[in-house]
Amino acid sequence: MSDVKKVSDEFSAGGQPTPETLKQLADQGYKSVVNLRRRKAACR
Repeated sequence: MSDVKKVSDEFSAGGQPTPETLKQLADQGYKSVVNLRRRKAACR
């Protein structure tokens, strides 16, 4: 994932990862992913 930005030694931020990217991140030692996306509002 090329858009990962290292914020500190313990935290990085990036865009929406694909399943393949999640595997790559795990292989690099990442242990957690925080989803900050909002749920879409229900259509009326």
